[in-house]
Amino acid sequence: MPTSMVAPPFKICTSIFNLEDLGCGFPLYFEFKKFIFLTFLIMICVFSFAALVFNSNEDRADQWNKGAEPSSILKTTIGNYGAIPISYDNNELIIEAYLNFGVIVLILILTNFLRKRQLTLEKKIDEQNLTPPDFTVYVMDLPQDKTEQETIEWFKEYDTELEIKKINYCYDIKEIVTKLRELDKWQKMKNYVEFYRQKKCKELNMTEDQARENGHDIDPPRVDYDYICIKETFPTYETIVEKVNAKVAEVESLKRDMDVKTDKDLYVGKAFLTLEKQSQAARLVKKFEMHTLIRAVFFIYYKIFRCKNSKLEKRYWEGERIIIERAAEPGDVYWENLSVRSFERFIKSLLTYSATALLLVLVFGIYFSLNLLKTYLEDKSQENIDEDDGGESNKFIWLVRLVSFGTSIVAIIVNAVLNWIIRLLSSFEKHMTYTRYHLSVATKLMMATFINIALLPLINNLDKEDWFDNGGLANTIFFNVISVSFVSPILSFFNFGYLLKRFSMWRELRKGIESKLTQRQANDLFEGPALDIATTYAQSGLIFLLVSFYTPIVPILPFIAIVGVFFQYWIEKYLLLRRYSIPEAMGSTMAKFYASLIPYGMLLYAISNYIFLNDLSDGENTHGQWSLWFMIAYIVLPVRIILNLFTDNIDRSDEYTYSKEQFNFFQDYDRSNPLTSSKAKTE
Repeated sequence: MPTSMVAPPFKICTSIFNLEDLGCGFPLYFEFKKFIFLTFLIMICVFSFAALVFNSNEDRADQWNKGAEPSSILKTTIGNYGAIPISYDNNELIIEAYLNFGVIVLILILTNFLRKRQLTLEKKIDEQNLTPPDFTVYVMDLPQDKTEQETIEWFKEYDTELEIKKINYCYDIKEIVTKLRELDKWQKMKNYVEFYRQKKCKELNMTEDQARENGHDIDPPRVDYDYICIKETFPTYETIVEKVNAKVAEVESLKRDMDVKTDKDLYVGKAFLTLEKQSQAARLVKKFEMHTLIRAVFFIYYKIFRCKNSKLEKRYWEGERIIIERAAEPGDVYWENLSVRSFERFIKSLLTYSATALLLVLVFGIYFSLNLLKTYLEDKSQENIDEDDGGESNKFIWLVRLVSFGTSIVAIIVNAVLNWIIRLLSSFEKHMTYTRYHLSVATKLMMATFINIALLPLINNLDKEDWFDNGGLANTIFFNVISVSFVSPILSFFNFGYLLKRFSMWRELRKGIESKLTQRQANDLFEGPALDIATTYAQSGLIFLLVSFYTPIVPILPFIAIVGVFFQYWIEKYLLLRRYSIPEAMGSTMAKFYASLIPYGMLLYAISNYIFLNDLSDGENTHGQWSLWFMIAYIVLPVRIILNLFTDNIDRSDEYTYSKEQFNFFQDYDRSNPLTSSKAKTE
């Protein structure tokens, strides 16, 4: 290809808005990363500087270590006030409690600006890169015995200004999707064999018939090894052709049985409704959307307890509340999962969360064993102190610190195992979209790793005597924050699997025309790895929650975390622009969800601000309770709903219409729906 036709790569310092072709999701993610940076900056400026000065002026951390020299980290914590409860009811720590209150208020104010900015950026990017979801809504709980015309008339009765362009119904197509995937597998195998034959004939400078007449074997080996030595066994070409023809016949038979115009049994009461203008879609979503929690309440009230539904308003059709939300990208939809009912998906999610909880119980056993080892080493250290054997005592002190650091390494390994298992479990939940699958993985992964590296160390060190010793809670959390901030992104950058792949690429390039790779194998080898957006979000949420929970007692944590977030930001941006393959377009769902978690991080901050000081002072210093009561009120009362009224009022432009823009769409719902794709592509 001529050089002039190759698009130049993005510069690493390019604006995040240049990533708008990938959807608004990626710019919003990097905006979320900047927000976390700002939260840590607020913690540093408002609280950490003052707390470090106050804490370092004391020198009684050795009281927690039975006279042994405390680590430098412990001298920066509130544990430096010593082990006497009265030491924690003083003016400096009272000031720290109220400074933490100030941190919480400022971050909550900033959170509302974040939400407003997210909506503004989403609108700006969507207007510059229009896609089908800008004109489409996803409708649930429609009556299953209504025709398309009846559905259009019902919506026009609700809003006479609606211009409905088309309706794409959703059907139970699990069986046909399974058959299509089987067909795709055999078709790829058939294409591979045909490509291999063409390549061999080209090398021999013969036709297929001539090659066979001369005794040449032009079929691929029955057992073939690709570039990473993975074995593939191929049946004969005749068998492959028979399988392809059989699968084609099965698919066509199923499509005839699933005539979407006449067969109502497979219709699941859901549809994608495409409108002429963006404002019409936005108006429907605003009027018909319902929060998941409210849906659950409605389900329990009307379905479980069979309470009579007396609602007569226009949003009800034949007794069912019509629910509408903004549609996902066409390529983001799991069409075969749209038939799964919400209650069934809830049960599956409940089972996966239960399985994750059992895994965390096993992890607790590992930490408990390490804690027993640490206690044994501390006892040996104390015995040597009592015997005035300084050298042996120092050896055990360093072993205690080594166990604390080892606990952090174990946490990283456990997190990697949890990552793999949680992905496997989440695949059974049958999510409606790829984004929701990634959100499910990210949420469970964030929660599991937070429990793993934040709560389990606290459970293992519930006695306050263990909080500030050399191998105690404060040291463990310090190393965990370092691990999350720096070790995880470094492992992503120096990924062993990718390095092995680079070596294989170098080896094949050296072979030149002597390389035996097929086109398919070459594509797989030279294509970059896929972006793991679930892990990326989970790591960002984890570091925010971890630092929020422990900053009141270890005020140096925001200094480490802010450097770590800066480091992660540039590592992730580099990998996205230089290493990863082009990801699927991503919407704003994950960014908005993680922005909504900020108040819960502040709740953790308030809990920590109260319980640690209260316990250390034997109930004398209760000034942290005011921040805790404030956060409880903020979350329980409809404060956020009221604030969102001022931030969510983002008008959609009607400058562009679906009729004009549809020809510029790479994908649409009728083209991505397996039942209607063939017909749509010919229209």
